Amino acid sequence: MPGRPGREMIRVGLRALVDRYSLDLVVANAESAARLYENRAPRRGHWLGVRAIDPQLGRDAIGAQIIVEAGGRQHRRFVRTSAGYQASQPATAHFGLGPTMAIDRMVVRWPQGDREAFTAACVDCTVEIRRGEGAAAP
Repeated sequence: MPGRPGREMIRVGLRALVDRYSLDLVVANAESAARLYENRAPRRGHWLGVRAIDPQLGRDAIGAQIIVEAGGRQHRRFVRTSAGYQASQPATAHFGLGPTMAIDRMVVRWPQGDREAFTAACVDCTVEIRRGEGAAAP
């Protein structure tokens, strides 16, 4: 029976829709077809996508923590692809920035424990950062 407690798996995905990024919701139920809830709300703020790569591993830096400072606020995300039972999400970390139009600072704590600072020259875009290419950060 669809909708029974414990039987639904929820996944939030980030995907391009008509040349913009929006957060949509996909609900995969074990006993019925998946449902897509498309975000059609008017755009009300700025965002930043960050993809962290570890060149030594040749893949996304799963487990890295990304800290974005913008508009006097600190936003934290972990790079991960798991989103629940039999669900996944892109490794790109998504940050909702609201009215903020500039990134003050971005720091990555890599899974190995080292920290690097990077600059993000844009908002409403996705940047790719690579381990070893940032400045050492305390």
